[in-house]
Amino acid sequence: MRFGKREVSHRLTSITLPTVLGTGGGGATWTTDEGERSRARSVLQLLEDRRVLYNPFEAEVPAHCITSVQELRSKLQDYIRQCQSAELRDPLRAIQAACRQFLTEAEAVGSGRGHLIDIQGGGTSSWLFNQALGTLRAHVGVSVAVIVTAFDIDIDEHLTKILPPSVDDQADEA
Repeated sequence: MRFGKREVSHRLTSITLPTVLGTGGGGATWTTDEGERSRARSVLQLLEDRRVLYNPFEAEVPAHCITSVQELRSKLQDYIRQCQSAELRDPLRAIQAACRQFLTEAEAVGSGRGHLIDIQGGGTSSWLFNQALGTLRAHVGVSVAVIVTAFDIDIDEHLTKILPPSVDDQADEA
């Protein structure tokens, strides 16, 4: 992972140098910037307020989902500009890319139908829209897991629905 001068100055807390005789080792101590942790917490609160990420599929209204994802993508841009570390910037860019992919797929499903998608009808449009929504949730869930791990932040139980399963859960099934 590459760090720019800005990231190093915000995260480096101490440096020890080896002695001339070679008897001591050198090293560096790093910390997570509290500003980044606060920013990460704010992003997670924004995601917790987006029902499109965790509501049951049958409760979703496609037009509302599309509007919500467009708003989320726009707000993420502001957070990305403020990021000082790749630990937060990279997962936010991944979420933004997932939003862009969802919007592209949802628009393709709605094309030729006046951009209205009837997911209650159970046809191909319903299946394609729900698949795009599931993909969005999966990608966002992975990025949320990365942020939660990197910044040691608790999240709302609604957002935990989209987190990937823990390694322990997978070991139990084997």
